[in-house]
Amino acid sequence: MSLPIEILKEKLLAEKALLEQELNHIGKKMDTESSDWIIGTEGGGDHADIQENADEVIDFQQRIALLEPLEQQYQDVLDALDKIDAGTYGICEKTGDAIPEERLMANPSARTCAHC
Repeated sequence: MSLPIEILKEKLLAEKALLEQELNHIGKKMDTESSDWIIGTEGGGDHADIQENADEVIDFQQRIALLEPLEQQYQDVLDALDKIDAGTYGICEKTGDAIPEERLMANPSARTCAHC
């Protein structure tokens, strides 16, 4: 790879920080060891009216729809950073061939080459 790995690592770290920020707006991290977030509800208790409950359910459903793809992106970034440390970054998981630098610049957490 002629492109310095540090450039791609910086891109991955920036993406990681952005994803963490987005995920923290939707939910909260389960624990420091996990890459999973949970969505809590504020709940109005016994005094909440039907409209408040309905609004809360809709908000919960919207946040859950956003959470899963963001968590997957976050995990892909973490995996790519681990691969950098292991010396296996930039290798297609399906073919074992090198992932083109153009693809890695566009998507630093790419797991496969464009053909796969």
